[in-house]
Amino acid sequence: MKEWREVRAAELKYMNSGNRKAYAAYREADPEQRRAILAERAAAFYGKHRPAVELPHDPEQERPAPARAPEQARASEPTPAPSRERDGRQTDSVVGQYEAERRERAARGTDSSRAEFNTIKRELDAARLLASVSRTHGVMPDKYEVTKGKDGGDRIRCGRRNLNVSDFLTQELHLPWRDAAPILQQTYAEQIGHAAPQQARPAPRRDLWAEYRREWQPQQRERREQDWQEQKKREQERRAELRREYLAERRAVQNDRALKPAARKAALSVSSMGKVVKDIELRKAIAGERDALKARYRMKPADQYRAYLAERAGNGDADALAELRRQRSPQRAPTGERIEHQTGQQPEAAPIMKPAAYKVDQQGNVTYYDQQKRAMFTDRGEAVEFGQQERDTIEQGLRLALAKFGPHIRLRGGSEEYNNMMADVAADTGLYVEFSDKALQDRYSQRREATQAGRDYFTKSKAAQGGQQPERDQPEQTAQHERERQAQKPD
Repeated sequence: MKEWREVRAAELKYMNSGNRKAYAAYREADPEQRRAILAERAAAFYGKHRPAVELPHDPEQERPAPARAPEQARASEPTPAPSRERDGRQTDSVVGQYEAERRERAARGTDSSRAEFNTIKRELDAARLLASVSRTHGVMPDKYEVTKGKDGGDRIRCGRRNLNVSDFLTQELHLPWRDAAPILQQTYAEQIGHAAPQQARPAPRRDLWAEYRREWQPQQRERREQDWQEQKKREQERRAELRREYLAERRAVQNDRALKPAARKAALSVSSMGKVVKDIELRKAIAGERDALKARYRMKPADQYRAYLAERAGNGDADALAELRRQRSPQRAPTGERIEHQTGQQPEAAPIMKPAAYKVDQQGNVTYYDQQKRAMFTDRGEAVEFGQQERDTIEQGLRLALAKFGPHIRLRGGSEEYNNMMADVAADTGLYVEFSDKALQDRYSQRREATQAGRDYFTKSKAAQGGQQPERDQPEQTAQHERERQAQKPD
C-alpha cells in the first residue's frame, strides 16, 4: 500500500500523458530519480490548476469539511423525475419508499400551520370526510367503521388499522400530503361553518357494478392501448410527411441549375428553417394531443363508473340512466325554463324518448336534439329544462314531463309569455295537465274548453253535410278523452 500511495498512483496520474520520451526517461531512472520526477510533475500540475479553483477570500473554503458535508449532500440530491412527481420516489424500492416518507414527514414538520392540522385531526368528523371523498374519489363509506381514539378524535378502521383522518387520506387512499391537506381544510371549514354534510354516494347496484368490473374495465384498457397506438402511428406519419416535403424541396433547389451558388445556399437555408418551424409546431400539436389523451383516461374510479353508465344510457338503457342519476353529485341551481313535479319529487323511472337524437352526460342528464342538431330540452331527472321555445319543442318536452311526473306539474324559471305558451300548447294538443299555478290552470281550462267547443262545432258541421248523426260519436269521444286522461296519470 505504501508503494501504491507514493509511486504507483502518481505514475498513473502524471506519467500516462502520451509523451513517449518522458516515459522512456522515467523508466530508465532509478527509484530516487523516479520520485523526484513524480514530485516535479505534481508541483507543475497543481501550480497550473489549483489557483483557478481556490478562492482565498471565500469563507466557505475556510469551513472544515465535516461542516460542509450536509449542505454538499443536499445539493447533490437528484431532481425528482417527472414520472415520480406523485410521491417523489426516484426508484420503486424500499429505499425509495423510506426516502419518500422522510420527505413527507419533513414537509409536514416545516409547515407553519402544523397546529391547524393537529386541531383538524382531533376535531374533524370522520363520517363527514368519508362522505366527501366518496363524492370526489369513489370511496365506499360502508367499507369503513368510525371509532374514537384515546385523544377523543375520530378513527377510521381500515382492516386492523385505526387511522386518523389525516393518515386515512395518505396511507389508505395513498394521496400525497399536498393533495390531502386541502381536502382536510375544506371539510373542516364546512364542519365549523355548520354547513350540511354531503350525502355519501350510494353504493352501486350489484349487477351493474359486476358488469362494469367484468366487461367495461378490460374494454377500457384495450381502448386506451389502441388509442395510444393510433396516436403514435399518426405522429410517425406526420413526421415522415414533413421529412418527405423537406427532402423534396431541397432536391428541387439543388436541381435548379438557374440558381447561382449564393442563391442556392440561401434557398437551402430557408428550406431548413421552414422545416425547423414546422417541427416545432408539430411537436406542440402532439404535446396537446397527448395531454388530451392522458386526461381522457386519467379518471377517478367513481368517474369511470359514471362514464360506463353514461355509455350504456346513451345506448338506451333506462336502468343505467336511473343508476347514473342516483350516483351523481349535487346539482347546480336551475337557471332555465323547466317543468317539475308539483312537490319536486324525482321519479324512480328514467324513460328515454326514442325518436329524437339524444346524448347522455356523466351526470345522467339526457339532452335531446332536433334534426338541425340544436338542443331542444334536457331531462335532468328532477325536471325537464328547455333550451328552445318553439311550439313543437314545447309539446315534445311537455309530453316527456307528463310521462315522467304525471299530470301534476309546475313551471319554474320562465317568463309569463313562456308559461302561457306552455298552457296553450297543452290545451291545443289535448293533453291533460294540472298546473300548480291557479291562474295558469284557469287559462289552460278555458282554452281547452274553447278548443273542444271548436272541435265539436267542426264535427257537427261535417256530420250535417254528410247526413250523419253526430250524437252517436259523442259518447265515444268522451270515452277516448277519459282514456287519455287515465294514461297520463302516473302509476
